[in-house]
Amino acid sequence: MGDFNYGGTDEESAEIKKLNAEVLEDTDVFENWEKLVRAAETLEGGLNRNSSPQAIATTRDAYDRFLAKFPLLFGYWKKYADLEFSIAGTEAAEMVFERGVASITNSVDLWTDYCSFKVETCHDPDVIRELFERGVTCVGLDFLAHPFWDKYLEFEDRLEAQDRIFAILNRVIHIPMHQYARYFERFRQLAHSRPISELVPDEILAQFRSEIEAENNNFPVVPKGDLEVERDLRTKIDNFHLETFSHTQTETTKRWTYESEVKRPYFHVTELDHHQLANWRKYLDFEEAEGDYIRVVFLYERCLVTCAFYEEFWFRYARWMLAQDGKEEEVRAIYQRASTLYVPISRPGIRLQYAYFEEMSDRVDVARDIHQAILIPLPGHVETIVSWANLQRRQVDLDAAIEVLKSQVDSPTVDVYAKAALVVEWANLLWKVKGSVDEARQVFMKNQHWYVDSRHFWIKYLEFELQQPTSLETEKDHYGRIKQVFGDLREKSHMSLATIKELSHFYMGYLVQRGTKDAMKEFLLVDREINGPASVQSVRKVKISEDGKVLQNGQEGVVPDEAEIRKGEVSYPRYYQHQTELVPPGGQTVQISSPAHLAGLLKSSVVVVADFYADWCGPCKQIAPIYEHLSASLSKPNKITFVKVNTETQKEIAAGYNISALPTFMVFKNSKPTEKIQGADIKKLQRVVQELATMEFSGGAVTSGSASRSGSTASSGSWRLGQLPRGYEDVTNQVDVKGLELLNADTEFGSVRVLFEGGMPSALSKGKETGESKDKDWVESDTDEQLMLFTPFQSMLKVHTIQLTSLPPSSSEDDGEIPMRPKTLHFYVNRPHTLGFEEAEGIPATQSITLSADDWDATGTATIALRFVKFQNVTSLVVFVVDGDGDGERVRIDRIRLIGETGAKRDQGQLKKVEDD
Repeated sequence: MGDFNYGGTDEESAEIKKLNAEVLEDTDVFENWEKLVRAAETLEGGLNRNSSPQAIATTRDAYDRFLAKFPLLFGYWKKYADLEFSIAGTEAAEMVFERGVASITNSVDLWTDYCSFKVETCHDPDVIRELFERGVTCVGLDFLAHPFWDKYLEFEDRLEAQDRIFAILNRVIHIPMHQYARYFERFRQLAHSRPISELVPDEILAQFRSEIEAENNNFPVVPKGDLEVERDLRTKIDNFHLETFSHTQTETTKRWTYESEVKRPYFHVTELDHHQLANWRKYLDFEEAEGDYIRVVFLYERCLVTCAFYEEFWFRYARWMLAQDGKEEEVRAIYQRASTLYVPISRPGIRLQYAYFEEMSDRVDVARDIHQAILIPLPGHVETIVSWANLQRRQVDLDAAIEVLKSQVDSPTVDVYAKAALVVEWANLLWKVKGSVDEARQVFMKNQHWYVDSRHFWIKYLEFELQQPTSLETEKDHYGRIKQVFGDLREKSHMSLATIKELSHFYMGYLVQRGTKDAMKEFLLVDREINGPASVQSVRKVKISEDGKVLQNGQEGVVPDEAEIRKGEVSYPRYYQHQTELVPPGGQTVQISSPAHLAGLLKSSVVVVADFYADWCGPCKQIAPIYEHLSASLSKPNKITFVKVNTETQKEIAAGYNISALPTFMVFKNSKPTEKIQGADIKKLQRVVQELATMEFSGGAVTSGSASRSGSTASSGSWRLGQLPRGYEDVTNQVDVKGLELLNADTEFGSVRVLFEGGMPSALSKGKETGESKDKDWVESDTDEQLMLFTPFQSMLKVHTIQLTSLPPSSSEDDGEIPMRPKTLHFYVNRPHTLGFEEAEGIPATQSITLSADDWDATGTATIALRFVKFQNVTSLVVFVVDGDGDGERVRIDRIRLIGETGAKRDQGQLKKVEDD
């Protein structure tokens, strides 16, 4: 039988088969899923109603599996719905939209798209309104919900339903959100033409009437007529509405502090930086302190879209919800979503917490099932097995708990290191719960020959005997047992000399503090053999061979591998609290000893390269010599520093940077992480680190051509020529990127946000632009040479200079049209929104500039000096690129930099905008 055909040509079908295999090999690799979906979409030249059943089925299957794995990717739900509409029509698309909004209920974009689709495909206004109202429940309180509310108002505008428009606005003006002021402006205008009964609740209206009647009683001679009374009523109502606006403005301002720091309000598989995580924590603290249950829940749901893979926020949400009265079902839903959809099984802590919750709720069978479900993908996970055993102890009896441990010890799927830990727990239950020291001792004695490699087993065995109570009458027997354990540890175990030396100190301490009259003889003997030179140590442990090598246990090459001995212990990191020994670093590498140590290096060195490793990690050891070589050859004082972070001893640091694979290498520039390499990827590590060697250092700031595009503005503009004008600074970071708009931009190139990135353009760092779309970090015009850029600011600015970078290639590799540099530019300040092209041509510009070839420097940057007096108190700037410097139809811009002064923070809800000069 031939291979299954996925649709399309044989080559296309083979590609789908290959990509499917890559996805199944590791379902957590997002890039493989993306490749599969893209390949499926393009089968047979793009799917439509006439595509083959095989191609349609393949594409649906790819989308279904992809979105089951990553259900929070709202953009793919929209693409899937559009695809179904082109294949099967309206009902099929609606089913996809419904699945999408059920998966990510609080996506403003997805609800807006769904409602827009419904408006265009449905002719029943009531059905459409019902959908909008569902959307209001899910996203209406979102700080960035204005696109959704705009779509709702646009729909009612089509129907000329002024009463419904006013009712919608009356809801919106109470919501703290971006652009709330313009909704209030419209509400206030409509209020003048609406009946008084619609303007305020009946009880408020009655109160105002009473106040006016009381005022009239003070002037009985000339009572007010109906028109005067209505005028007074409307005045009071307007003041009441202004109070509402003032309250909403205050609430919006309080939240703007946190909202302005949310750089990624959507889900993605890449990690968030520490600043973003800290901002979410502070935002949740604020909203919880405010005490509005609905708003707190809404913020948690928003946070858990962005931070879906971070279990700390799931823990926090569940704990907060459990503190609310009567919310047990809501808590259960939180745990279920975290456990079944989002938090990776490699971090089972949230699942164990879910089991504890179900046990608390008297659903013991469910709690057992949760434990058993964890052990299917994680056999031998010690923490889960111990938790399960203790569940049985609490709910059944001690024998049931021991039976769980024994069954796992006998299981062929559990490795020997985990079994050693389980035997220790078995003994501890007999000792600490049953109170039977003899039974516990028998467990240790009968199992010691199975776990000669387990450091943990021997530590706990020795600890067990040391902690037994004694008396003058029984001390001799007690000493004999402890001596026997120590002797077995030295002679029968496979521990390294370093570990035996560590444990010997516990024994020697016992001899000093509790030993009998002959204890010092034993003490000095152990001290000689453990701490003395090799020539006086016991021949049983150390011999010197003829060639001078130190032999352990008298045999050359029998050197216990400490990494192997601890390998199994990683499955339960909280269980093993012992301290590992640090290996003295070679070369120039710095061994990190504490979070403060690392923080100090990040501040003192421009670039820090960090190797996150563990002693038990084989790949870490394989790549270590290469890392040390790079460190020795590239380290420069206060410029480039190489460090090593042991994730076993520095767990706080590892958790802070979300280290989930070993080894992991991170590159920091100016204290901020810019690169992360997971796994022993030697080629990538060498490439990334070698790039550091080509960096130039100027004034303590890195000015590399390989600056990361995702790098922030910490080194913004450092690659440009010339100095900042005296007395002014780079204010590009004041751009409100959420409000940026760029008209007539070709979507094949970068988004509008790339214009304001601080990193060096790829055309400069690589010498030419690459054809890969991911590297197209510039914008180009689409249908003609004109561009219209609307740039709002977070605060009022005084703009002194604009630096515009444009780097068209000297030739076109694909025989396409070579883009031009901008020539004529018009600038407009303090516009409330972007301008249309025809509209702009009819409005006098604040300033017009014509650039010549001499204005562009070696970096492709033109420095434009503005008429400073006209660019004071600027809250927004519109840049109109009228034409280019040639006869083509495309204009290219790579970067824009703004230089000036920062004024007061702009009030996002200010009704009265600054007038144009």
